[in-house]
Amino acid sequence: MSMIRSIHYLIIFFALILIISSCKKNWLDAKPNISLQIPTTIADYMAILDKTEGNGVSFNNNQNGWHEAAAGDFWLPQKYLDARENWEIEIYTWQKDKFYSDLTGNFSNWTYPYERIFYCNIVLEGIEKIRPSSSGDELDWNQVKGAALFFRAYNHYDIAQMFCKPYDKSNATKELGIPLRLEADFNIPSHRSTVEETYQQIITDLKKAAEVLPIATPINNIYKYRPTKVAANAMLARVFLSMEDYENALFYSEKALQQYDYLIDLNNPDEVKQDDQVYSTFPQIQDNKEILFVNTLLNSQIYTYNRIAIDSNLYNSYDDNDHRKLSFFRKLPSSSGAPENSYYFRGTYAGQNSTKFSGLATNELYLIRAECLARLGDIDKALETLNALLVKRWNTGTYVPYTDSNPENVLRIILTERRKELLLRGLRWSDLRRLNKDPRFAVTLERYVNNERHTLPPNDPRYVFPIPYNVIELTGMEQNPRTP
Repeated sequence: MSMIRSIHYLIIFFALILIISSCKKNWLDAKPNISLQIPTTIADYMAILDKTEGNGVSFNNNQNGWHEAAAGDFWLPQKYLDARENWEIEIYTWQKDKFYSDLTGNFSNWTYPYERIFYCNIVLEGIEKIRPSSSGDELDWNQVKGAALFFRAYNHYDIAQMFCKPYDKSNATKELGIPLRLEADFNIPSHRSTVEETYQQIITDLKKAAEVLPIATPINNIYKYRPTKVAANAMLARVFLSMEDYENALFYSEKALQQYDYLIDLNNPDEVKQDDQVYSTFPQIQDNKEILFVNTLLNSQIYTYNRIAIDSNLYNSYDDNDHRKLSFFRKLPSSSGAPENSYYFRGTYAGQNSTKFSGLATNELYLIRAECLARLGDIDKALETLNALLVKRWNTGTYVPYTDSNPENVLRIILTERRKELLLRGLRWSDLRRLNKDPRFAVTLERYVNNERHTLPPNDPRYVFPIPYNVIELTGMEQNPRTP
């Protein structure tokens, strides 16, 4: 592991150079001789991608989370808002003119994913110099290449959800996307691709990953952290859904579900544990059979689990016989300053309240499949898919399957259940960005700070975060506007 630590420290040192890459000569003059620190074996490269804990470069945590703070599913009592930094309040209230005003640390929602992409490029370039000498080596070689492609796509997609406009087929070739880093050489300047180029690169990497990754199920716990063929197909379904490409999203969701389709039954004591006489909790990651790939949001005080109050209309949308109403929520204490019947969320698949799961799981696939079937006109199969999920969520014997022949009603039902099932998964922001384009589903977000009302209308420029200002200054890249 000493080799891995050496590379880790080196890349932390050069992370800023990587992501802003204006390639000023005085920076490059400072780089040390790393000839003795370069990985040389398949196992070395796998070890880089297997780093699952810690800050920055770890591949299974620290996913972008600031957009979750902006997505409107919760609010903070004023007591807790008063303790937050200005930049956190600016995100929380969708400020136009001020952003990151007192953020003194690094821009982790930008730097962390680009660090991971840098690692992926090192692995992809290095593994091509190794020729497998046996069938076992070939399997490991494919695992390494596929994992690096998957992680590169996963992180480019992660960045795109915050720092470029949502995909729109009518103008994707004209709108600015994100810097695509496809080589490890930080002498290559960064520039912004188009939205079309951004998404096509993500799709290309995921398809290539799916070709070589192993057909392994997440029942083997190592494959909850390492990408697999089913995880790559699930990620393709997520990406195509965000692009409103419902044919492809349906194809890949069904492909993934054909490979693995397990759902937890919330009534089964072997699958959920009781921590008191009323509430149940989700199992730890290693015991959660729905998880296809583990990732968690970057921890932030702005959405600490027992301080945020879930939107009351959202909480009240759960039926009393819906087991999620007990499993997902608890009352905020009176000391929080919130009204008496306020609830916080604790239904994370991470198995601990303080960490928000944002990876891939089968319940998301069921909902993608159901939505796409509804949008493509197969109402019966859409409801069949949705009902197969929800019967595992309601108390035994109480669930009455949805039946409806009106396509718009069915789509509304599915989208409502999607929001309830995938709460605080890091998905709501992307959903708002695509759904707001349809007047039937557009919403205006609203929050109050010190009794001052703040709103975010549909399709507002503030659905795209500003690129960190030091990156703009050093690269000359065009900034995202905050006003029309």
